[in-house]
Amino acid sequence: MARSVRKSNGTRLIEATKLYAGYKEAGLDGDYRARFVGDMASRLERNKGLSKKQRDWLDSLVEAGVPRVEYDKALYQRLIEAQETPGVSDYKKGILQDFSSRIRQGRQLSEKQATWAESMIVDAAAIRRDGVWTPTPVMKARLASCVELARARNGMYWATHGGEAKAKDDVENWLKGDVAFVEKWSCDKMLKSFRKRLVELHDSPRFEEGVMAWTRVRDVDSTSGRSSRAAMVLVTGGPTIGRNGNIVYPALIEGKFMDVPTEQLWKRRPRG
Repeated sequence: MARSVRKSNGTRLIEATKLYAGYKEAGLDGDYRARFVGDMASRLERNKGLSKKQRDWLDSLVEAGVPRVEYDKALYQRLIEAQETPGVSDYKKGILQDFSSRIRQGRQLSEKQATWAESMIVDAAAIRRDGVWTPTPVMKARLASCVELARARNGMYWATHGGEAKAKDDVENWLKGDVAFVEKWSCDKMLKSFRKRLVELHDSPRFEEGVMAWTRVRDVDSTSGRSSRAAMVLVTGGPTIGRNGNIVYPALIEGKFMDVPTEQLWKRRPRG
């Protein structure tokens, strides 16, 4: 490490700022030395003093200049091209940026990372060749239903199903117009997660309008308190999504119209 020499804070600030710019220009701003130089420049800008060890290391880095690093230039350029492709999600861009930073620093990707990087590079190439994938109008309607149905699942579910949680956020942000693109992976994930509900909602409802069905209604008994009994209902419409994200059917029950959750409707009289 270079021996500390007398320099003003202003001089060190100029040197650190210039060196950090050199690291960035070389694509090495993620390097641990670049981060140190950037931190020191920030401290000096705020008129904070440096310790002797910090001054010594900063001076040695300034003296050495921007390091020359051997790296896989072809792979680096492919990663940069992929992350700059319009239509690649912010999530993938972040991963590609991390991978390209590792490569530029002369580091190697693990076997799993290399496979992942290659798949994202191929996906980006497909976007440049074929254009950005976008859901069909029918798929968009089903995805909107998925977002509504997701309300029926609590926080514990999403905390333990990270992939589905990410897909839900991606689809919801796209539907709201917060992002311009949505990945096919996220859409497929959501459609698969809610496939049974979607079949009932869009393709094959359990009950058609005008049919009779059974449910249970609650009565107040003066001697035993609350009790329930079976009651016949008239289904007055097709399935929709209720406020809590469950599928409901509009029905006429003993002169009253109400929405009944699909789980509380039966084709045969329930026992008891």
